[in-house]
Amino acid sequence: MKIFNYILTAVLAITMIASCETAPGVKNVTLLPSSNSFNAGIDTISFTVQYGEEDVTADAQVFTTDNAELTDKKFSSSIPGNYNFYAIYNDMASVEVTVTALGNLELIADKTTITPDGSDVVTFTVMQDGIDVTSESTLYLIPEDGGEPIAQDGFTFSTTEEGSYKFYATKGSASSNTVTINAFGDAPESWSFRKRAFLVEITTTGCPPCAYMKAAVKHLEQSGWDEGYAAELHTTGVNGVKDPMYDALIFNLVGQAVVQASSFGVPYLGWNFSDIVAEGAGSNVSYIASQLSQKTDTANEAYECTSGASVICSESNGKLNVSANVAIAEDGNYKVNCYILEDNIRQNQANASAVPDYDVNNHMNVIRTLANTNDVFGDPVTVGANEIESFTWTFESSDLNLINDNLENVHVYVVISKEEGIDGYIVNNVVKCALNGSTPYEYAELETI
Repeated sequence: MKIFNYILTAVLAITMIASCETAPGVKNVTLLPSSNSFNAGIDTISFTVQYGEEDVTADAQVFTTDNAELTDKKFSSSIPGNYNFYAIYNDMASVEVTVTALGNLELIADKTTITPDGSDVVTFTVMQDGIDVTSESTLYLIPEDGGEPIAQDGFTFSTTEEGSYKFYATKGSASSNTVTINAFGDAPESWSFRKRAFLVEITTTGCPPCAYMKAAVKHLEQSGWDEGYAAELHTTGVNGVKDPMYDALIFNLVGQAVVQASSFGVPYLGWNFSDIVAEGAGSNVSYIASQLSQKTDTANEAYECTSGASVICSESNGKLNVSANVAIAEDGNYKVNCYILEDNIRQNQANASAVPDYDVNNHMNVIRTLANTNDVFGDPVTVGANEIESFTWTFESSDLNLINDNLENVHVYVVISKEEGIDGYIVNNVVKCALNGSTPYEYAELETI
């Protein structure tokens, strides 16, 4: 039975001795681009790094948020879009900055969602200063693996494979905006769905043991662990260190479903909003990771997976649009909610130096908001066995509650919960979808005899 009779905003019961208060007068590392935007395929930007008022560019390092170093502190790209960077100096990280590569052309698609049947076709048009220049342009497909863009033979596209496909066009040295086409099917091929657990880690930047737990989660993800999806839920702060990722509404809403006691310490982890939990952390990252993996398996085995979803997540005019087809394999009471998570939030984590192999100062999968902030489990699913219900959620950019105010760092979890008797609602399945991406139904592997 879940226990909710506690005050989440009270001081947390945490066993820590050393204070991690920041000393007065500490200087910040600041990354300064020569411009916040540049013309794709034409311009190059350069970066300056300051430590307080001192120029330390020569001794600093500048990275993209996928940790590729810019050794000459310069950047250019022929592909339009937002690019994110940070600097490191004296073991301190700067706040992330965003630079936009501007397209000089406008690429227009007559539709952005197609059925992956090989016959549903999208047609592209390239405009420049109000003039159709399609015949003078070249269309490119951007590979998912980040490889070289692939020139297309014409300006139409169809496919037989579900997924998200990104395109842009060029005319001479000018580049267009990028357009994402989602190939999205409706009905599942099977009603036996792939299950993943929902792991929520309550953490905060001033907590030294949290560095080990965060490193263990990163260790799991880097090793190919794929049995669940992790999310960070940040508390207000400890040891005099305020956590900028804390949000009172979201913490109270989600925390009540995670915590299974009247008091708790951080780090605290919960699986599927059930009574499977863990509190505290040792200092052996690989051992902690193995324990997390075992508890994830236990959570996945506790209840049968009877739901799945296919999801599309797209951005348009500053709004985030999420669509999900929720498929129900067995009658019951279900609810569904959409979680907005933010990656690449660079904030100094206490005790980060103890886990040098993991960049725990780069916070990933941080819960920023939910579609339904009145009920953590979300909206009721009204269909029965072997039926599908469609859900659509639209988020204004101002409602996303992002730290870096950059949609490029956003992805979503669609979390489906099922009422399990006296245990209440337990997460039955969770589906992840990237920005401007799509996730098809995933199916359980059949056992062989």
